[in-house]
Amino acid sequence: MNSLAVSLIVFSCVFGSALAGFFVRRALPQRHLSSDTLLAFTLTTGLAATLSSLVLGLIISSTHASFNKLNDVVALTASKTVLIDRALANYGPEAAQSRVLLAKEHQSSMEYLHKVRVSLLSDADVHIGQLEALINSLYRLETKSETQIALKAYVITQAQSLAETRWLLVDGNDSSIPYVFFIALVAWLAFIFFGFGLLTENNSTVLLSLLGGALIVSSALFVIIELDHPLDGLVSISVTPMEKASSYLGKP
Repeated sequence: MNSLAVSLIVFSCVFGSALAGFFVRRALPQRHLSSDTLLAFTLTTGLAATLSSLVLGLIISSTHASFNKLNDVVALTASKTVLIDRALANYGPEAAQSRVLLAKEHQSSMEYLHKVRVSLLSDADVHIGQLEALINSLYRLETKSETQIALKAYVITQAQSLAETRWLLVDGNDSSIPYVFFIALVAWLAFIFFGFGLLTENNSTVLLSLLGGALIVSSALFVIIELDHPLDGLVSISVTPMEKASSYLGKP
């Protein structure tokens, strides 16, 4: 979902509805603009505004939770990678190959995140093969002491957990917004602005006010859609933990 294109469509729908309200007000006979009629429409518009607020709150909550979750996944992935590397360093020279595979897998994951961010890649399996090779190398480690037995069990458990977090990264850019909610929200906002155009006097001050309101609404939805795709766009998660982890890998 292109956030800029969607926000422009929303702006067109909302502001176009306000202009439609202007024209309908001019076309209606005076008896349809009585105080009782306008009061009924005002109450209906208020109901739509209340429902829109509820749906908007649900969408913001959903996207914010998804964004924070993936941000935590990136930090957790970086920390697990460093912990596995340090455990392998303590294991001994027998684990040197596994450390190399871990560094390669970490670099591949960073490249995946970068390519998703610049929209060069949407394939989900760019680093899964290396991750499987890493886990297989851990299973093949020979143990010569109680310490190595404990370390081997630990790194295998952590590597399997790392594989789970990798899949969370793969699926992290999928939309968390229920499209039915989004479509309903836009429809209700259009109805609300149609009511604003119908209930107010047709002058330039009102027109500029409704224009500003439409810009606010469309920009808010733009930010929501950006949050809903945390791996790319203007609002994206930080990959700094992954970059910092790279500087610790492979050290004695």
